[in-house]
Amino acid sequence: MKKSNVLFAFALLAISFQGIAQDVKDADDFPEKKNHFYVSIELLKTIPWVMIDNAYIIEPQLEFRTKGLVLAFQYGMNDIKNTIYDKMEYRNEGIYYKIGAGVDFSYYKNNDDRNNLILGGNLIFSSYKETGIVRFDKPYFGDAILTQENESRGIELYFNYRRVFENNFFISAKPRMAFMMTKYNEPFFPVYYAAGFGVVNILENNTNNLNLTIGASVKVGYRF
Repeated sequence: MKKSNVLFAFALLAISFQGIAQDVKDADDFPEKKNHFYVSIELLKTIPWVMIDNAYIIEPQLEFRTKGLVLAFQYGMNDIKNTIYDKMEYRNEGIYYKIGAGVDFSYYKNNDDRNNLILGGNLIFSSYKETGIVRFDKPYFGDAILTQENESRGIELYFNYRRVFENNFFISAKPRMAFMMTKYNEPFFPVYYAAGFGVVNILENNTNNLNLTIGASVKVGYRF
């Protein structure tokens, strides 16, 4: 056997051992990913309403990841107040549910399972009551109180980036797009806010509403 062939064989052997050692090192650094529960609460949609209009949105969420599949359930309730439609005091009280699933693409990558990239969708079921109070200048007229109720159904598509820290607390950012598939009941005034969908009359136009909304959320939570 020529000396060059021997050297070549030893070189291949060395490369093979190096590859095996690297695989072992990767396995030590990145252990097998586990199934997890994620419990979180919304911040981005809550803080501005509290600060600007003395209103609130509470939106806890529970997720379960098994392999690369993410199952999510979200409950929300809101009490939104604003002055819109020319001197009418507006209030929206509602609850909603979001049920959906997504794919965690980071599960299939060789990483430490702390940077999750999720693409998914939700079904949205919401119910809300709107109250409008029109105050007249003369006290003897009294105030006109108008109410209307809606039950809305729709779908939502989202992309979620979640960063999990060493202590298993996490923060996530989620841009999303929602489409309402039901019609509004608006006998007295256009719907301003739809629970679970967001502001559907963003320009405060008194003639029409939107069926498509675009928004984002920031959540903080804990991974079990």
